[in-house]
Amino acid sequence: GKLPELRRISADYAPVGSLGDLNKCHELTHASFVGASCNDLSVFRPLTKIQSVAFSSCSLSDIAQVLDMSSLRSVRLYDCNLSGSFFRAFDRERAITELELVDCTVDSTSGLNDFTGLTVLRLTGTRGVSDWSELDSLTALKTVYIDEGLSDCFTGEHQFEIIKE
Repeated sequence: GKLPELRRISADYAPVGSLGDLNKCHELTHASFVGASCNDLSVFRPLTKIQSVAFSSCSLSDIAQVLDMSSLRSVRLYDCNLSGSFFRAFDRERAITELELVDCTVDSTSGLNDFTGLTVLRLTGTRGVSDWSELDSLTALKTVYIDEGLSDCFTGEHQFEIIKE
């Protein structure tokens, strides 16, 4: 726990609680906890410089306090149930430039139009929403990654590139 200057941590599959004084790493900007338990993320509260996070197998309520951090720029989520108001859970959604939702469940795009800084969106394997038309209002959006399951949701012309994975 004596790493106050730590800027990046990739502790995939390690329980967040086993990482000691992570909350004292005030310079931390990037954290990846894919495969780790997401049931107590209060350790992130004092980390005001965190810009990039990655989690898996979480619910919206598990990660809500992290999404509320104003320093976030990139969020990567894998196999998460984001039912509820996922796109409304962010504090500074305009600052998010990269959002990756892989094998996630999302039940609403309400609030997605507020992600005006978003440049890359990955929706591979994401289910629950068939109308992604709010993306057309995001003028900064350059690339959307989808899979076959979302092909029917992205027909017609868009100002962003659609890449099927």
